[in-house]
Amino acid sequence: MTKLLRVIVLAIWGIFYWLGLAQCALANPAPALAPLDLANASMVQLTPSNVQYLVQTENITTQHILDQPHAQPWKMVDKPSINLGKSTHSMWVRFTIKNSSAMPINKTLEIRWIHLAQLDWYQWREDGSVATYRAGLNLPPEQLYKNNRHILLPITLNPHEQSDVLMRVKTSFIAFLPMFVWDEETRQESEFFQYIAYSVAFGVLVAMMLYNASLYVFTRDKSYFYYS
Repeated sequence: MTKLLRVIVLAIWGIFYWLGLAQCALANPAPALAPLDLANASMVQLTPSNVQYLVQTENITTQHILDQPHAQPWKMVDKPSINLGKSTHSMWVRFTIKNSSAMPINKTLEIRWIHLAQLDWYQWREDGSVATYRAGLNLPPEQLYKNNRHILLPITLNPHEQSDVLMRVKTSFIAFLPMFVWDEETRQESEFFQYIAYSVAFGVLVAMMLYNASLYVFTRDKSYFYYS
């Protein structure tokens, strides 16, 4: 009888303990995110203070997260960059964007990390619709928004519109998400100058290789052959 009573007491204590943890989690949700204004800059980089993340465990379904995004136990990113670490589960990121101007804006979100097997994008619009896009290594190039060396996604905001965004990512690597929001023209110019810089760098390497190879041909000094 004493052993049975002890088991009952421990069971009741365990129930109240877990209820207390759940109450603390509900009473201390992640702080609300300040919306990121995209109206007044040609390029905006998202920082850890702009986003929250969630690890989707087995007891949380994708539909439940989409139906009740604000009821989930979101966490702040406590690292200098948006690095969510490595997980076998899908990971979610959320942030809020807005257009403070009186004109509609069309932007491009660039994610400079290609090691994402799957990325699902959900943007809640002011008219109640949800803009959805998919990206990642598992998707054929023709199904991507734009076939690029980085992941590109479109962002559209009406005048004075504020919008919540959820992203679901799956990867066997580290979930690293360096994100930049561009005016498309500015992004293309930046990409063009990057290609020029790469071309100059490789051109210098090729010139050095040919120069040392020519010296080897005329001098037969093996050190020039190794340099080339």
